[in-house]
Amino acid sequence: MKKYWIAILLSLLMLFLAGCQEHAKGDLLPDLPDVTAPAPAKAETTAEAVPAETSAPEVTPEAVAEETPEPMGPEAVEFEWNTRGDGTNERLELSGKDENGVLLWKYEAESPATELSPYTDIGPREGAYYLVDKGSVVALRLDNGKEIWRNDEFKGAGASFAWDDTGKLYLCGFYGPSLFVIDESGNTVHRIADIDSRYAWENTLSWADGVLTLHFDLDMEDPDCNDTIFRIDANTFEVLEIIKK
Repeated sequence: MKKYWIAILLSLLMLFLAGCQEHAKGDLLPDLPDVTAPAPAKAETTAEAVPAETSAPEVTPEAVAEETPEPMGPEAVEFEWNTRGDGTNERLELSGKDENGVLLWKYEAESPATELSPYTDIGPREGAYYLVDKGSVVALRLDNGKEIWRNDEFKGAGASFAWDDTGKLYLCGFYGPSLFVIDESGNTVHRIADIDSRYAWENTLSWADGVLTLHFDLDMEDPDCNDTIFRIDANTFEVLEIIKK
């Protein structure tokens, strides 16, 4: 009988110990994550390709060819100036010939006929031939008649002219301007449209020792005076004296 109770107690003790072991296992093992859950998505980034820095190609300026001046040929030493009109138009023919009379070049122009001729023959001087063509002062080469320069600021007709000792050219137009000055390169130095409104019809211009002498045909205040002379400083263009004849 005693053995029977001992066996029962041992069975109970074994059951108790077994329960304690199961409880201890539950406390020691953590909950495992659900492996079927999707992993969090990573933020998607796109990296733009950065072009590698490259140095700008070195630009080499193109060589500018120097303009070769046209060689001079034999120069004209004889000139023929002819103007003719038909009542409607006036035509200019200027030709340059060599010492043997051979034609080297010809300059031609045409303009509607007016009271005053639009052409003035200034003539040759130091490698060029000068003229007035419809209000423009023109310089031509002596060897081929091509234009060296043209100045369109004169705008006069029936012109008179004079040279000074530095190569400046002075002009006046019968109906103005009273004075126009141009240098040897064709640049305008000075222009006086009307030097004195009491006088008109500028007809003769000369230069001597730095003084310009300009003649007027008409005196508005004295109709009997048909020649009024202005003496003008050629550098300052100041009127030095007025002489009536």
